[in-house]
Amino acid sequence: MKRKNVISRVTPVTATPEALIAMAHHKEAGNRMTNMKEILCHNAVCFTALEDGSYDVGRELVKKIGRRALMIFSYALSSRNECVICGHYFKKIINDMGYEWETFEFTEEETDLLLFAQALAEDPNHVPDDVYEALQARYDEETMVILVTHAVFTLANNYFNNIVGTEIDDYLLPYVDGDVNKNFK
Repeated sequence: MKRKNVISRVTPVTATPEALIAMAHHKEAGNRMTNMKEILCHNAVCFTALEDGSYDVGRELVKKIGRRALMIFSYALSSRNECVICGHYFKKIINDMGYEWETFEFTEEETDLLLFAQALAEDPNHVPDDVYEALQARYDEETMVILVTHAVFTLANNYFNNIVGTEIDDYLLPYVDGDVNKNFK
């Protein structure tokens, strides 16, 4: 069940000076101001922590596993966690990268990441040893730290959207129809 929107979006007219600075910095970095980000702007510290932190950690993880694997992992987390906004955001990125959504195949690495995402979304306190072991065989400890941190940020974004009832952004609506969950549910 979709929660009704419980927190309003901040606009440049209603934003505090601190929020305006955070919004400007975010846009200058080439990022889109989404509905979720406008809600986060009720507090510039929260906005910066969740959004800039997510982007920073994501950039570090791309260096380790590549952009496609990162986006598939992020999509799997969001889809399994039932965040309509984040799930469709990552689906859009995968499509924008040129992969035919209904037909692309997962690599062995992506399959390991999917199993990890599924386990985290189901119960982060009880990720099966074999799921961790597959990742530990593939990645060094620094990559594991970045991977887990990215998962935490992604899940935090999911929870935020689901808790406050963030409306899906207009630019994501074309990805809602005919949604294919790619075996994530």
